[in-house]
Amino acid sequence: MKTARKYLAIALAFLLSVLSVPANANESAVPTRLVRDEVVIDDDPEGGYEGDYVVIYNPGDSAFLSTGTLADKIIHSVNTYTPANCCEPELPGITECCATDSFVTEEDREFFEKGLLNAEPARTDYPVGSTKTWIMGNHNPDGNGADIEFKVLYIGEHCRIWTPVDGGPNDNYYPLDEIDGSYAELIAASFDLKYDLMTSRFGNFSDLNGDGKVNLLFHKIKDNSIAGYFSGSDLTKNKLPAVHIDTWKNFLASGAPGMGFVYTVTEHEFQHLISYSNTGGMIPWLDESLANAAEAICSSKRIASRIYEWTGYYYEGGNMPEAEYNQYSSQHNGKSIVYWQTENQCYALGMLFAQFLYTRSGSVDIYKTLIENYNTSGDSSGAKFVASKLGLSAYEMWTEFIKCVTVNSPSAGYGFAVPDYYDPAENNGVEDPFSRLCPVVYTGRSAKTISSYGGFITVKPVGGVYVPPSDASASLKYFGIKIVFPEPDGDADGNGTVEAADALLILRYYMSLLDNGVNVEACDVNGDGKVDAIDALIVLRKAMGIT
Repeated sequence: MKTARKYLAIALAFLLSVLSVPANANESAVPTRLVRDEVVIDDDPEGGYEGDYVVIYNPGDSAFLSTGTLADKIIHSVNTYTPANCCEPELPGITECCATDSFVTEEDREFFEKGLLNAEPARTDYPVGSTKTWIMGNHNPDGNGADIEFKVLYIGEHCRIWTPVDGGPNDNYYPLDEIDGSYAELIAASFDLKYDLMTSRFGNFSDLNGDGKVNLLFHKIKDNSIAGYFSGSDLTKNKLPAVHIDTWKNFLASGAPGMGFVYTVTEHEFQHLISYSNTGGMIPWLDESLANAAEAICSSKRIASRIYEWTGYYYEGGNMPEAEYNQYSSQHNGKSIVYWQTENQCYALGMLFAQFLYTRSGSVDIYKTLIENYNTSGDSSGAKFVASKLGLSAYEMWTEFIKCVTVNSPSAGYGFAVPDYYDPAENNGVEDPFSRLCPVVYTGRSAKTISSYGGFITVKPVGGVYVPPSDASASLKYFGIKIVFPEPDGDADGNGTVEAADALLILRYYMSLLDNGVNVEACDVNGDGKVDAIDALIVLRKAMGIT
């Protein structure tokens, strides 16, 4: 026994001595993974719905349904974490309020349906320095509908960069060349680089003047919450394919994100142009989901940033167990993305739906398929059309999607596949961006209205069982989620073997020398609810064969 203690003391001293050695840089790039042996879904109403979480949802088209009184049914506080910017750390200050939109009027739709887009050839000779007066409508910076004279700053292979000739009557148009003379060329180069990728994944645009170029207009947009927009009126009235990018929001406002976000906004709006060119205007929630898919295909870090928007937190330590709902987010309060224009937009949930489309279909071809086959006649929400392309009913589609968002366990059959275009190098080495997705828990007390076509909330039931209150709408659906974790065995690096290196990892984690690369769920071997040096000692004894 004395000999065993001697060797144990020597080994522990060795482990403590290496604490002074900095953690390897590659270790911190490995994400902490949430390991789940099993996820149990309880959708049987008998005896209530059991689970760590219960989802209350409305997957049908039967109006807006009430949860009934929740006061004594659910837990009203969860573990909280320090909130951070709801986007990747290198782009501070950008949250979901930085919207990008598509505006299509009934007049635009009629123009498209009559096949008039190509009826009147547009002027083609717009060299650098030439000007054109653009019909702006209500998105004029002054909101007065006045037209603006633009000039061409730069011409790329697939785009033409425009900006106002001057600062406007109130000096608030903010021309791009007055902000930085080099930006036009940089933006054109980025657009040209992603052009083939966009058209191959989504389709071609209405090239009215036949020069193969999209016109990118940079100016101040009336609405301060909008970073960019597409308007069908540019095709019908200005006779040129165009998208608009806000110079104030993207370059000058406090916390402006810089060039990276400008590229994302441009790609998002280009998808709207492609979508309109082929369909005459999609249902907004689907159009925005596809635009979010475009963001991800062109820059895969947008998946992670939208996930941070959804959870409301940026969690440095890897996977966040759960997050508390944001009372200002309508989607956290039971609203559906289908009601895009009436219940506030949710770009984060739109991104997740785009990734669900990829996961369920198995290919990015689903996006182009939806555009080429778009037909929602007799389908007010568009859900039946989308579901049919996945081989599902609308009910099945919403149910599967909600389970993926809340359960997030691909091994259990409810989760998201990492797209083949995803690049960990764009995401600080994170191999799976969905490892950052966690349940967003509703903690309010009052009854909530759950929107049809996929509205839902996630709650933590008191006592682990949820029995719907008597005043709940009978048409609501429920399922409980019980997450079964493996018994902690000390395999901190997840290689299948418990060894001294695992004890060292646990010590490093305990001493805050690294926060990634550790399978935390396997480390609390003494079951006291924390990972510390005692766990490291126990794991070391186990590795040495000392019981």
